[in-house]
Amino acid sequence: MDKFKPIDLTQLGSKIERPKLSPEQMTERIEKGRKEFERRKNSLILQAILKHVQAVSYRGFRVGSSLVAENSKVDGGYKEESAHNFKPIKHKQNAWDKLCAENNVCTTAILDGSEYIAGIVVASHHTVIGEQAEDANHSQAVLHSCMNCRNLFRDLVKQGIMSDETKIEFVNDDVLVYEDTNDMELMGTNDDGEEVWVPKIKLRKEITEQDVMALPAEEMTMKEFLSLEKYQDDQPWEKGHTPAPYDLVS
Repeated sequence: MDKFKPIDLTQLGSKIERPKLSPEQMTERIEKGRKEFERRKNSLILQAILKHVQAVSYRGFRVGSSLVAENSKVDGGYKEESAHNFKPIKHKQNAWDKLCAENNVCTTAILDGSEYIAGIVVASHHTVIGEQAEDANHSQAVLHSCMNCRNLFRDLVKQGIMSDETKIEFVNDDVLVYEDTNDMELMGTNDDGEEVWVPKIKLRKEITEQDVMALPAEEMTMKEFLSLEKYQDDQPWEKGHTPAPYDLVS
């Protein structure tokens, strides 16, 4: 369970020692990262889909994410990471406590020593996040990251762990997954003590590269994504720390 405990990276991220880069060096980093993301994109999409079907949500809202990051500690200088969202019970969360897929994959990359996130993929069969105004259907084709994740990205750009040119790819994998209502899993109990069951999500077939390439997707730079007019009213992260009392159901 340790890997699902919220980790406050607001301070940690700013304390990680990263070499100061000249404008020329930063341009080179961004260009190399862009090429690595393009080269690995299909693999990253597949990883995000495989994490999507492992996601845990008390309301059946599941998302997978993957990324490629510059990491001088590994052979080749780049490392791929993947993660899913984790929220087995209803619990108010904000900032780094909110365990969205995007948050979890960025957390993993930073803790593994990544210095720069070149590109990130988000995969889901949903297109609507929730019932709040800021969670409205922002794209007819794919699921966009929530306001909390958008603020996370803004924070990472400010810290230099991402840049305006970091790529983000949103993928709709609805044709490759399904919710099996004949195979339910127990998330726990609600405030009234009632058991909460949600259908498991499963793959329809073995996924091929052709399947991946045919999926509806939106790709843009982080600057383009965060500059979309519909996200200009995003509110800043709430202050405070709200540790989550999570227990998995055996």
